[in-house]
Amino acid sequence: MPATGRPLTGDAGQMVESNTQAGLRIDRTTLTPAWYGDPLDPAPILDALLPPGRTTAAA
Repeated sequence: MPATGRPLTGDAGQMVESNTQAGLRIDRTTLTPAWYGDPLDPAPILDALLPPGRTTAAA
């Protein structure tokens, strides 16, 4: 995949401080889904993100 920008820089302390100032509460449950526990099907997501005519690996 081609690079899309400069790599991120900084340290974890700066990131935590920045998130705290922005009112974000990021912890071990942040990425916990709010759906009914069904497995994630990435194909429709990738289909929406890829240009027309490209196929996903799941297809």
